[in-house]
Amino acid sequence: MELRQLEHFVAVAEEGVFARAAARCRIAPSGLSTSIRALEADLGAELFARTTRRVTLTTAGSALLPQARATLSAAAAARSAVDGVARGFLAIGGIPTPGLLDQATALERFAARFPQVEVRYTNDTSDGLLDRVLGRRLDLAIVSLPPIPPAGVTVRELARGRVRLACRADHRFAGRPVVTCGEVAGEKLVTAQPGSRGHDYLERIFAAAGMPRTAPHEVHDVPTMLEFVDRGLGVALVVDGMTASRPGLSTVAIDDDALTWTLAAVTPAVSSPAAHAFLAELG
Repeated sequence: MELRQLEHFVAVAEEGVFARAAARCRIAPSGLSTSIRALEADLGAELFARTTRRVTLTTAGSALLPQARATLSAAAAARSAVDGVARGFLAIGGIPTPGLLDQATALERFAARFPQVEVRYTNDTSDGLLDRVLGRRLDLAIVSLPPIPPAGVTVRELARGRVRLACRADHRFAGRPVVTCGEVAGEKLVTAQPGSRGHDYLERIFAAAGMPRTAPHEVHDVPTMLEFVDRGLGVALVVDGMTASRPGLSTVAIDDDALTWTLAAVTPAVSSPAAHAFLAELG
């Protein structure tokens, strides 16, 4: 069974006359008749009752018609999606995700599959990226979700886990199974900028400890934060896997079950074909 045979079948069913259906399909009446006969042979059933003036659907033809229309509609949607990607533009944003998600590889695979698509990528905080998606300035963003995601976006979860404390292997916390929020709040901290989940987590820790917020080092990216910790300049909040490239660091659990994170890809409620195609590269 071929799509063109279904197109011919639907045309005959809707026109009721082979000549009009043939003109609609831009095919000779004899060719249309041959196509319908081949479809009937493939299905093992007659689809039309033929008279000298008109053709009408048989019981089998009536059963096939809605399925044929649905199949043709799905095929048209698939073609439209591919065309939209092939001639499209994709604006993506993301937070740093070392050890969690290889965004560069996903972008590389997408570019190889769809070389005609113009892709632009930007880094920002999770809150900044969410604002851009809501404002439709980004087609897709990879973010750490807030506890309640904003309305107007579609969320696809990529990973989740617990927030942990990163410190040097010679730090007094190294090797401990767990530390309290009060102990964390008493340390020199390397923190992320406002608008990031890391900043929000730190606010929660100080609130739980009943202490004013103090963090002498504020940085804008994960590699710099880990470098500061590795140099003994402070401790930092990280997520599982983030310190994989830093064997000199240890991570310790924090005694607050609410300190969890979710990495997700977010798109506008109505997303572009190119965004859907990129989501496939994220696994």
